[in-house]
Amino acid sequence: ITGNTRGIYSKCRGPGSCPTCGSFAPKVRNNYIASNTTGIYVDKRGFIDCGQDTLDAGNNTFLNNTAYCIKNAGCSQDTIQAVGNWFGADPPTPCWYGNVNAVFPLTSAPAATRKLEIERVLPFTILGVSPNPVKGTARIGFAVPSEGLEIEMQIFSVSGRLVRSFGAKRYDSGRHDLIWDGNNSHGGSVASGIYFVRGRSAGNNAVVQRFLVVR
Repeated sequence: ITGNTRGIYSKCRGPGSCPTCGSFAPKVRNNYIASNTTGIYVDKRGFIDCGQDTLDAGNNTFLNNTAYCIKNAGCSQDTIQAVGNWFGADPPTPCWYGNVNAVFPLTSAPAATRKLEIERVLPFTILGVSPNPVKGTARIGFAVPSEGLEIEMQIFSVSGRLVRSFGAKRYDSGRHDLIWDGNNSHGGSVASGIYFVRGRSAGNNAVVQRFLVVR
């Protein structure tokens, strides 16, 4: 699950601000959740199960989710269970928000995930935004594999709002650069803050990278 604003989005609908939705928490196990803005985003109540205990561990891998690996944006009395997952380091750097029970983290990536990482080939690579932080005009570099691809490059705010799209265009193999003038789609200068550049190719394959704007 990669390259999304929200890799997994769970919202329990019902009356009131904290509806009671019952004990039907969807189980999230043995997933590779990486390079999203937020890996798992839970709205309203925290009914999602990413690992209950050491005998029923999540065995999920969370890597390079630029805002949060798990965000509990629901009611304060709810806790997302996320026992026994790999967060990219031992000990992990907390990347979750709100009430999240992330005890007994794995000390290395699960074996299945390590195999997937070796086999996983990104459709293309974002080489970086330069300069970073951006103060005016910036250069967005990316590399396309030998067969060439149609790619749409976009810039998003940290809240997930589309700030600027460069449109879909076919690129030949090799390195390419886009020049961004620091403006949004209406021609106005964007404010200081965290932004994300996302490249999306055919099949909805996406690559995301974070950068900073300073005014």
